[in-house]
Amino acid sequence: MTTEASWYAMLPVAATVCYGLNANIVSRLLKGIPPMTINSIAVSGVTMFFFLPYLIWSGFFTEALPQAQSHPMFSVAILSIIGLSVLGTALSNALFTHLIQISSPVFSSSVTYLIPVVAMIWGVLDGEHLTVLHYIGIVVILAGIYLVNKRK
Repeated sequence: MTTEASWYAMLPVAATVCYGLNANIVSRLLKGIPPMTINSIAVSGVTMFFFLPYLIWSGFFTEALPQAQSHPMFSVAILSIIGLSVLGTALSNALFTHLIQISSPVFSSSVTYLIPVVAMIWGVLDGEHLTVLHYIGIVVILAGIYLVNKRK
């Protein structure tokens, strides 16, 4: 790996730190606020301060969007993005925030270990082939969840 690309390896570490901070902040500081309110403010803030200025600066609205609108699959793509955004992100974030509020940050974060298991189920439904290593991975993940949440 080149030195220029090495910093990409830190992105999963940064994501993990942010994820842990999120769980603890929601658990301690935002206990009484409805999950949809928390997520609406978070998404609006990110959109307004990071994505919108970038899209304006990059010429997205003046060059890329008009060109994309002429594509025959544009409507399908937009509907897919909206569906993924609403069902895959907004709803799951609201449920996760609610879970943090009614339980502990450690327990809530441990549900994310199941993401690879769910991804594998979707893969099987899509016709992908699973190997022994996949099943070993599931066992390791479930054992980790058990050990993290084990009461003393």
